[in-house]
Amino acid sequence: MLEDSGIAVFGTLNKNEENSEEELVKSITYPFYNKTLKDSKKLLIHLDTLEDVGLAESQVIIEALRDESGKEVEDILFSLRIDTHLKNRIECSFIAGKFRVE
Repeated sequence: MLEDSGIAVFGTLNKNEENSEEELVKSITYPFYNKTLKDSKKLLIHLDTLEDVGLAESQVIIEALRDESGKEVEDILFSLRIDTHLKNRIECSFIAGKFRVE
């Protein structure tokens, strides 16, 4: 999906029970580069969740990232892993790639 995409940006966010979609978007961090999701063409999302987290909660994160990036469903790849040792309900990491040249 991100083959030959040049620069890729790694970002993170965490969700607990109280986060709204707006708070999720505000909590997105890009620790290594100053590009944003809107600058990319492809998005790879990975969620680590607690066992009792439903797909609806995961969908909130995916929709928030999709809305923030402006991407179509076919430009997003999604994976999910159950982790019983999490401190937050959902931990999300993502990689955005194929950046537009300015």
